[in-house]
Amino acid sequence: MKNVVIIAKIVLVTGFLFVLSSCAPEKQTEQPVKKKMVIRVGLDYTGSYSLFKTGVDDLLSVVENLVPGTKICLRELSNDSYNTSNLIEVLTLPEINESSANPFSRKGKIKAKLENDQINAVKSELSFIISKLRSKKYNRTDIDGFLLNCIENLKKDEETVILIVSDLEQNMNKYSKYLKPKTLQGVKVFVLAFQNKDPKTRKTWSEKFEYLGADYSFLEPRDKLVIY
Repeated sequence: MKNVVIIAKIVLVTGFLFVLSSCAPEKQTEQPVKKKMVIRVGLDYTGSYSLFKTGVDDLLSVVENLVPGTKICLRELSNDSYNTSNLIEVLTLPEINESSANPFSRKGKIKAKLENDQINAVKSELSFIISKLRSKKYNRTDIDGFLLNCIENLKKDEETVILIVSDLEQNMNKYSKYLKPKTLQGVKVFVLAFQNKDPKTRKTWSEKFEYLGADYSFLEPRDKLVIY
């Protein structure tokens, strides 16, 4: 009889503990904060860069595929590219509101259309600015100044991608000494419309990108670039 009572108590306590555990609040798993995408573009305006028009066309293809919320900064690589005067334009595509994603909501559909119209308007403005760019007869190409500017503007809550439209024939080293090891660690760098006859150029810049810790790629003219 005593054994029966003991077993009954064990069952009762076990059941009570089970109820308590089932009522306990579940731990909330923290969702990782999505980083904002920032694309920094350096354009070689010097007349010696023969593939400038092709590079611009490749850049326009990138603009077509930009996702909402992306910020894009255009900067000249001519003369002193670190200087604020070399900034061409900064534009940010509007973000899509989560409430607009509901396909069953009439208001959501209307809001989604307005947001998409705004996004397309910014893309059109950006494409217009880029398509109007023309090569100029500058004597100096400064890529290091552009890279230093990118490094100084890196932020923890942003994912930065660097696009360089140039033959990488740099002839200005004013900012080279300020570039420190691994300061572009993990940052993606794409060289668009790259076609250089001198293999030393590719080797030189491969070594520099590795020194900076960048994840780099050289793209041939008309190569499709997938950023996201």
